Amino acid sequence: MSLGALLGVLVAGGGFALVEAGRNSGGAVFLTGTVMLIVALQPLMKTSVGLLLGLRFSGVYLRGIEPRVKLRYGTYLAASRPSRVVFHLAGTVGSPAGAAWAWYRATGNASGTGAIVALFWALLAVQLLTFVLGVTGHGRRQARISSGGMAGKEIRAALRRST
Repeated sequence: MSLGALLGVLVAGGGFALVEAGRNSGGAVFLTGTVMLIVALQPLMKTSVGLLLGLRFSGVYLRGIEPRVKLRYGTYLAASRPSRVVFHLAGTVGSPAGAAWAWYRATGNASGTGAIVALFWALLAVQLLTFVLGVTGHGRRQARISSGGMAGKEIRAALRRST
């Protein structure tokens, strides 16, 4: 099974779990669906945009529970800087989008809404913080391992070249 197919199954399964949990008030099912969406949407969005931009990938590995995709680095270097920024920005929206979807589905279910709202804002804050670290050149390690940080790093490099 390809990575895209696997991620598609995880997204569909996560969405189905959220719908089912809403019908049956299942907290564990809701949590499982939320985690599936958060974990699967980021690499699905990033690799889809990357493929549209001409980037190619050579493998998949896990970093914790999150699937990561290994770039064919030559295709990344050959891409224009704006394409690289868009590629990384695509990775910043996946996890918060999964939490936002769960937040939307949790509306009216007071037991899970607070945790989902907090998770959404935490994921968004991490993306924004690493983006700022990348743009400012601080926290190089944190910026390098995140989509937001890499987008900021590419923007910083573009700004340095234009001056």
